Amino acid sequence: MISKPCTVITVIAAVVCLLSIAADAGMVALNSEDRDRPQIWPAMAPGPYAVGYMVKHEYDHTRTFRSKLDYFGKPRQGPIARPLQISVWYPAESSADPEYMKFQEYFHARATETDFTPPTPEQLNIVINGLKHAWPIEFRVEPERRETVRRRIDESLKEEVFAVKNATPAQDSFPLIIHMPGYNGSPSGHSSLFEFLASHGYVVAAVPNMGMYRRNIDNEAASLEVQARDLEFVAAHMSDIPFVNGSRIGTTGMSWGGMSNVLYAARNHLVDAVLTLDGAITMPEELDLIESIAGYSHKSLDAAYMQLLVCPAEAKFRPKDLRFYDSLEFCDAHMIQFAGVDHDAFSCSYLRLRNLSEVDPGRIAYLEEFSREIYRNALSFFDAYLKDDATALETLTSGANSGSQTERQEMIVLRDLKKGMRRPLTRKEFVNIIRTQGAEEASEIYKDYCRTKPQNNLIVSSVIGPVYMNAFESGDLEEALAICELWETALPGERGPLFSKGRIYTRTGETKKAIQCYEKVLRLGGEGRSIEIARERLNELRSEPQPEGSIRIRWLGHASFLMTTAAGMTILTDPIDFKGYSLPEATSADIVTVSHEHVDHNCTQAVSGSPAIFRGTDERCRKVNVIDTSIGDVRLFTVPSFHDPGHHGRNAIFVFEFDGVRIAHLGDIGTVLTDDQIDLIGDVDILMVPVGGQFTIAGSEADIIVDQLNVKRLVLPMHYRTEAFDAMPFTVDPFLTGKESVRKLETNELVLDTVGAAPSREYVVLRY
Repeated sequence: MISKPCTVITVIAAVVCLLSIAADAGMVALNSEDRDRPQIWPAMAPGPYAVGYMVKHEYDHTRTFRSKLDYFGKPRQGPIARPLQISVWYPAESSADPEYMKFQEYFHARATETDFTPPTPEQLNIVINGLKHAWPIEFRVEPERRETVRRRIDESLKEEVFAVKNATPAQDSFPLIIHMPGYNGSPSGHSSLFEFLASHGYVVAAVPNMGMYRRNIDNEAASLEVQARDLEFVAAHMSDIPFVNGSRIGTTGMSWGGMSNVLYAARNHLVDAVLTLDGAITMPEELDLIESIAGYSHKSLDAAYMQLLVCPAEAKFRPKDLRFYDSLEFCDAHMIQFAGVDHDAFSCSYLRLRNLSEVDPGRIAYLEEFSREIYRNALSFFDAYLKDDATALETLTSGANSGSQTERQEMIVLRDLKKGMRRPLTRKEFVNIIRTQGAEEASEIYKDYCRTKPQNNLIVSSVIGPVYMNAFESGDLEEALAICELWETALPGERGPLFSKGRIYTRTGETKKAIQCYEKVLRLGGEGRSIEIARERLNELRSEPQPEGSIRIRWLGHASFLMTTAAGMTILTDPIDFKGYSLPEATSADIVTVSHEHVDHNCTQAVSGSPAIFRGTDERCRKVNVIDTSIGDVRLFTVPSFHDPGHHGRNAIFVFEFDGVRIAHLGDIGTVLTDDQIDLIGDVDILMVPVGGQFTIAGSEADIIVDQLNVKRLVLPMHYRTEAFDAMPFTVDPFLTGKESVRKLETNELVLDTVGAAPSREYVVLRY
């Protein structure tokens, strides 16, 4: 840090330093042709473009900034939507005789940040005079020197800058950089940096740092959310402008804005690069605040990140906490720490004015070089990640983590780089790849993924099985077969993909291939019902075709079953799209039943087509609707019951009759049955019974109901704790304890032959 009194030698050294920096940093040598051309403060060579500047006045009508009625209850005059004044710097067409703006015009924009009424000259003078009065006090200038400093500020404000107001945009499409200033700050605080970036081919759009319902922050916890949405609005609005490339977006944020822009980027995958300028994301109390936001995680940031900050050893007023930077794993992360500067120096236009109060030429030279260092690193960062510039990336990475002395060692005390790792796929993301991009593309992705993570659980039978079944039932047998091949590649010892391939080959008439699949199931060895089924199917394929009269039952999770009659009619019970359960895409049915109106049982909107929907209770579960009707070959009727052991509301038992069987779905029943209920339901062939407890009966009560209804064929347990939904006390296992005829399937589907004598009672667990 430069803090010693200036000497003649110091001044000479500073001049020599500036001359050497000029050659390296691009300071413009003033020749006869450009002697009158404004430069970008502090003496930075502009890029190839002229720079335009405009102010856009927009309203976000999804949010309000003012109340609808005034104090007296009368409608408020003027718009109440959230005002967003967007200051825009952009590459412009060159002009033979440009009318460069005056520095003070950037500060004029403060007059219209919440009220877009054009200000009068008198109003603009009030804004500028107020700032000129306040700045020397902010700069801690001694009272006797303040008027002198104000005269210097006045002269500086009248100087030309590099931008031309409302200049014609250059004919191209440029990456977008969105900026959020510091606490209650305005875009004018970084105008010089934005001119520099625009001259190098970027559109920079900045908004004021405002609260939810007033110009200044009115609630710190809410302001982060509000400002993240402001940035979201700006990105959407600016992306519609012809000279903006909305597919390449970066953000910058100063101080508090250096936390708002992180929150925005962590939620929006359109953002490619995030730059914070001594951002609040490096400060302990502010970190506590952003970490308290529901759903936020430091690890969710995918965009490249650069953190420019005061060296922690010198950050006395705003202590540093690097846990955000340390947490980053899945993005390239750059950090540069500077010595000899303070927090406010990261606002270049503010520093430009503050330097007018300095008396030490060496100190002024140091701070101006600091600003140039900010410009250089910001440009290299955005060039690397918004323009894919390999040279810029090399500039950023050279010297990082090397421990070698830097070119400006006194100023930059640390230059660090963490290369981002590829974010691991989640099972849900991979299933979505299969569904949207197809199994062949998913297979290539899976092979590549296995190179770095050979041990993974992206594919499990309980998840990929339903994906296969969707393709199979939709008739896309080629895709269904590709899914099975992927399934078998991932789980070579599983029987599920072999059974599924056997089903496909049976459908396509390729009997030989189907036989080979079931023979392979037998070669895997073991005992159990699946081995018996494989033998049965082999016998069927080798002899006569499968007899008619079978029904299919698929468990879709929780209390949701999809039943298919022998004639092909489909019945869906208690559709679910909640917690870890969701209906497979394009799930359709002819009949949909809802046992009661709770969110984990009534997601009828997720069902495609135009089914007949039967709701077992009213909206508040206070009464059971009387239903007794027939559709096609299906009869269904309701029997009233209580929900959960505490009798909190009502629940409808649905009884179905088709193909010679009676099926009872108990919904969220909370008690064993009364004699009246037993008489209404009658003897049951297949019982779908909850066993998870707390919200329903548990295993012991379920056993009683099984005997009460004299279940003949199948007991299908449901509504119990699983990995997908762990809110209930019990898994299925306590219910199965001590029972002999138990069959746990590797898939979520079973096929029941309804022709012939009924077998003895069996407990079947379908796998989700």
